[in-house]
Amino acid sequence: AVLLVVPLALFAYALGLRVANEGWTVERFFSAAYGLAAAIAAMLQLLPRTRSDIRLIVGVLPVLLTLSTFGPWGVVATVGRSQTGLIERDFGAHLRDGAEGMRDLDASQRSVLASRLDALDDVEESDRLARHLDAFADTVPDERVAKIRTLMGEVAAREAEATRSVDQSFSTDGAWDVGGFDRVVPVLGTITGTDAIDPALH
Repeated sequence: AVLLVVPLALFAYALGLRVANEGWTVERFFSAAYGLAAAIAAMLQLLPRTRSDIRLIVGVLPVLLTLSTFGPWGVVATVGRSQTGLIERDFGAHLRDGAEGMRDLDASQRSVLASRLDALDDVEESDRLARHLDAFADTVPDERVAKIRTLMGEVAAREAEATRSVDQSFSTDGAWDVGGFDRVVPVLGTITGTDAIDPALH
């Protein structure tokens, strides 16, 4: 049990950093639950009165998993509260600006927002965003989150198209080395059987 102290401490530290930056998700919540179960089991092993009672150790995880299914400490409420708070903090102004606000997001911001919307979808808590989506009043309430995703997708598509349409041509005045003894000589126009061929090209 003593050997678990350092690994569990490192695990808690790493998970705490991740949650502080990115909020709770279903995966992080249950990772924390398993880590807590391991910590409680280790503590039970350290106490003389409970060390030999395997029933207590085996029962820790089922109890924690049962508790995670309801109440304000449950996975649904925890993830919903966490991700909604982060969305409000980082994207509240954009959401209040409606479609224009979504178009102002850069690629990195769109990726973060999409990830947080996915986390809310995982626990079916997208309704928590309702009070932030008044700017999308022209859309049915149940479809407003989908509207946000559509707008972000349209912006991403336009950016990709703009990147593809950038002129990537170049000009040269003569032959240039491409490695070793090889040289490339661009020829403009079409050479016919009656055209004189520059001996320099041979």
